[in-house]
Amino acid sequence: MKLFIQVLPLIFSFILLQSSFCDEQDHKYTPFQELTVWENTIVHGSNPQEKYEYHSFPFCSATKSPKHPRESLGEALLGNQLYDSGIKLKFEVDQEEMVLCSQKLTQEAISIFKNAIKYEFFYEFFVDGLPVYGLIGTMKNDVPLIFTHKNFQITHTSFQILEVDIVPDNPQEFYVGEDITFTYSVYWEEINGDFNQRFTKYLDNDFFKHKTHLLSIINSTLLMLVAVIVAFSILKRVINKDYIEFKKSDQSEYLQELGLGESISREKASWKELQEDVFRSPKHLEIFSSFIGIGIQISITSILFIIQNLFFSYYETRGTSMNAFIITYIFTSFFSGFFSGGYYSLNHGRNWIKNIVITTSCLPAIGLIIVFFVNFIAFIYKSVNYVPFGTIILLLIIWIFVVLPINIFGAIIGRNFNFFKSYPIRNVSEIERPKRKSRNSHVRLLIFSTGIIPFACILIELHFILSSFWSYRIYYVYGFLFLIFLILIISIACVTVILVYVLLNNEEHRWHWISFFASSSTALYAFLYSIYYFYFRTKMEGVFQIIFYFSYTTLICLIFGLMCGSVGFLSAYFFVRKIYQGIKND
Repeated sequence: MKLFIQVLPLIFSFILLQSSFCDEQDHKYTPFQELTVWENTIVHGSNPQEKYEYHSFPFCSATKSPKHPRESLGEALLGNQLYDSGIKLKFEVDQEEMVLCSQKLTQEAISIFKNAIKYEFFYEFFVDGLPVYGLIGTMKNDVPLIFTHKNFQITHTSFQILEVDIVPDNPQEFYVGEDITFTYSVYWEEINGDFNQRFTKYLDNDFFKHKTHLLSIINSTLLMLVAVIVAFSILKRVINKDYIEFKKSDQSEYLQELGLGESISREKASWKELQEDVFRSPKHLEIFSSFIGIGIQISITSILFIIQNLFFSYYETRGTSMNAFIITYIFTSFFSGFFSGGYYSLNHGRNWIKNIVITTSCLPAIGLIIVFFVNFIAFIYKSVNYVPFGTIILLLIIWIFVVLPINIFGAIIGRNFNFFKSYPIRNVSEIERPKRKSRNSHVRLLIFSTGIIPFACILIELHFILSSFWSYRIYYVYGFLFLIFLILIISIACVTVILVYVLLNNEEHRWHWISFFASSSTALYAFLYSIYYFYFRTKMEGVFQIIFYFSYTTLICLIFGLMCGSVGFLSAYFFVRKIYQGIKND
């Protein structure tokens, strides 16, 4: 514990403070002060997530040893690799036809440039923290032309930069053995503007604030209200009616014992007959309780991350959003241990070490496998879409010295101050009810149909999120996302309650795993939609793009499924407790 207390501040200081070295100081300049243009990556025109190191392309460089600024953990995970381009800007100083460098083209360089121009590759630079993009070349009459000149157009206030654009110019044909000279010009324009609004140009308001987006919120709200109304009618009307029937049935049995009446059938509300089976521990308790803890942690991490983005513009600083998510995930690992340990304790689990190991390592292990696989493919294709080995080691250190202790601490607290209250029915049968094979097909149908309404609630927002991630758009409408997240949670809870009532009414007591899988089926539909999106909404092609897209999509959908499953189970748990609290335990 002493080591944990010593290491924790160091790790968080590394994550938080490291990104401060990536900013261009305080963004305030004086006339003639030099600014560095940072080269980042070369990006595929059809798949902005396919990136290559700038110097992996045969561009000449004005500097023999490009300077590499310190990266934050978030930047490393996002594949940012910044180098000094050799282009020196001077604040408020125009420059005409400055020579950057010259080079003689080889056959290999010709092939690389032709392929890059054909697929509309573009480069990404950074000036004063602002991303700047430019095409490598263009096609004219099926002839590839390379841009050899860059026009930097910069607007500024008296001491701050507001906007930077690159206008590629001077397209030329290129041949083997030809000398090509790359040049640049710089033009400054002083205007009255708000420095805090300089990222507005990168926000696609026409796309994200389209009326379709607003209508999707209304549509999702209506679907949620339908689910709420149906669930409310079950809770208030149908179940109250069941209670009345139970009461009449109990009175009838008592009169029959006295020889004064006949019994009343309970077939219309047979869920009472499961009172000795419904609180039986689910199979594979260690795995199940771990999934519940992980899912709740993801839910809390998501809502906290969304709330942070409502108040802070993380997209304005490279890697900050990823850093914030990592730190939030680390702190919320307490909740995975707390809820997993609490539910494991409720069901009298004994193998605590196995439970904690699964809870702590399940999701990171899956993520690590996928990362290593994508890293291997990225290495073959010489792409920067990989997580550096040093970053993986750092994440492992964080996991061992921070996440694991926090998770263990949460499990201890959850065991001693349990969120899950004791069951209202004490007499749990030790003999399990026999399964009815004829109903298995109906259960599978219910599982797959439960996720339809929650998925319909998030469908449009899912499209915007995918478009943002795979189309190089900055996602910033977190107010919409917050509403959709709440609608998703409520709709999952309602449809799961309806599902569990149907199951219990058909004498199916195995509601634990069924409620989890049924609500997590929302992620299955999200994955199916991502397949549609890949083939009909993107221009991606090739082995690397397919592997990269579906590897990370699979990981995200697994995480999403754990979140939905835990929400569905919690709603089912409270529902089952509620309805059986009103029954006398015979």
